[in-house]
Amino acid sequence: MPPRLPGSRLVARHGDRPRRAGDTLEIAVLRQNEPLRELIAARGFVRGTSYFQMRIDHTGPIAVPKPPAGVTLTEGLYDEETRREAYAVLADGFADQQADAMPPYDEWTADRSRVALAALDGNPVAAIVTEDTYAETEHCGYVGRLAVLPEARGRGLGRFLLQHTFATDAAAGLAGTMLDVDSNNPTPALGLYESVGLRTLRVSDDWSLEILTT
Repeated sequence: MPPRLPGSRLVARHGDRPRRAGDTLEIAVLRQNEPLRELIAARGFVRGTSYFQMRIDHTGPIAVPKPPAGVTLTEGLYDEETRREAYAVLADGFADQQADAMPPYDEWTADRSRVALAALDGNPVAAIVTEDTYAETEHCGYVGRLAVLPEARGRGLGRFLLQHTFATDAAAGLAGTMLDVDSNNPTPALGLYESVGLRTLRVSDDWSLEILTT
């Protein structure tokens, strides 16, 4: 769930070369911008997925949650072996989300994002990536990615990793934790985030228009 910044600039999916038949124009529009939504709908744009920006506020210390049965957590994954294990979990977790697919390992590991890896009975099955995206502007932590492998879902791992992140952010003196989520996520992510106290700040919708003629 990488950050999605709402905007109003049309872009061609195939880059900045002159637009031609087969290209797709895309635009992200804030849900509350009704005049622009009506305008682009009238021009033939079709609404696709929606992105929810969410936040939970931290007003004091938060108790560190107890891991689910059989789960161990490793943090500060800067050794090669463990980062590769975390990368594999994230890549598998986002394999069916083409728009949010993981970048190549060398590119991903170069940014030194903070990662926590959860293992179930010794097998890596879930990971959470935290970043400084909103550290200065909102004084908040940010969850860049959260993945739980299919065979480990339904065991409370996603909830545990989120609550552990909230406790870590609160201990660091941050005012809250933020994340972005795609409404087309194949897992019930939005419901999970709401259940742990995250609230929606804003929603942006993706609209697209295929160019049929040059």
